[in-house]
Amino acid sequence: MPDISIKAEGLSKKFCKNLKHSILYGIQDITKNMVGMMSKTDNLKPNEFWAIDNISFELKRGECLGLIGPNGSGKSTLLKILNGIISPDKGRVEIRGKVGALIEVGAGFHPMLTGRENVYINGSILGMSAREVDDNFDDIINFAEIDDFINTPVKYYSSGMYVRLGFAIAAHLQPDILLVDEILAVGDAGFQRKCMKQIKKYLSNGGCVVLVTHNILHVHSLADTCIVLDNGVIAYSGAPNEAAETYYKVTTKNQSSPPTNQFSSSKEMRYGSRDVQLIDISFKIGDEKIFDGSKDNYTLIAGKRATITIFIQARVNVDAFHVGVGIWELTDLPLLTMNSRIVNQEVPGLVKNETISIKFDFICPLSSGLYQISAGIYSSKDESFFDRRLNWKTLRILDLGEQYGLLKIPYKMSIIKNKVQQLDG
Repeated sequence: MPDISIKAEGLSKKFCKNLKHSILYGIQDITKNMVGMMSKTDNLKPNEFWAIDNISFELKRGECLGLIGPNGSGKSTLLKILNGIISPDKGRVEIRGKVGALIEVGAGFHPMLTGRENVYINGSILGMSAREVDDNFDDIINFAEIDDFINTPVKYYSSGMYVRLGFAIAAHLQPDILLVDEILAVGDAGFQRKCMKQIKKYLSNGGCVVLVTHNILHVHSLADTCIVLDNGVIAYSGAPNEAAETYYKVTTKNQSSPPTNQFSSSKEMRYGSRDVQLIDISFKIGDEKIFDGSKDNYTLIAGKRATITIFIQARVNVDAFHVGVGIWELTDLPLLTMNSRIVNQEVPGLVKNETISIKFDFICPLSSGLYQISAGIYSSKDESFFDRRLNWKTLRILDLGEQYGLLKIPYKMSIIKNKVQQLDG
């Protein structure tokens, strides 16, 4: 198995909810081991619980595993086992190659030292030699975009600068296996896209990534396979697109609202109760219909009036609800959202099998490019989704003018000619 970077078999780890009991149980286990008596790891003592239970998977070189689930599901515990910080109580894990962990951005920064000095200190903490830091120094600073402040003590850095420098150092590690824990939640949208691009480059060069996150959009952008954890056990293991439904269920079963900002950058992802369904969509440029749902893509003209119409059908009697539609960039950035809740225009309740259409009229503000259309229907009471269709259709926008940039915004230009003044001297 030369291409297998990680092989986990039946990994289980238990913890104790009570600190005093935890210390006592630890002493008892150490004592038993010293006299040759192995602790019975299958049995839980009072106040103990399985943080993870019977976790198995394989990951090859060049692949990314998305590890998702609600808080307390066991994600961080599994990551610590893979990183060698803690040992499993049951099972085994085989790691082939050098492991690097991006768990806490900026850990080890000294506030009184300059950015330059902290690059070397933090690089050392993360396992880089002084030579490796030298070779990567310029790339790290350029990535962090803090050239003018590299000799300034980091205590004067803004939070954004601090985060950018921390990730830039970590992103230039060259391990065989990279463990990432919520690291992509840092920085603004532009910097997040840069981080995603860096990890994709690392994967294309044969690296192996375990990505722990709450964000489905990052999983769909990076992961080849996905594991959804729920109370320490695997609730789903397989393709990222199919993982969304399970993730939605386990994260909402004890909550009043669903996860937000979930987006796939490839295939359509769909989840929700389907009590009310999104059944079709159509587009118009002005009064001209250009898309009737029979194709997977359509075209809008930048700066022109457009109408999105979504068609909805109730499967059961439902109370009033809200509906929204959005245009997303292919790199997972929401660009334009239109929502009935924002305009305080609740959709009235429907009876079983009733069908309605909802129109959104707007001036297309986006410039040339490819985008994704997503839509959703959700309850007015608890905001739980009836139907959520992400990456529903592909949108192509044409800019017939010569405007550069992401947005197509109407504007006027004025020229004011001043009187010529005689300069002294």
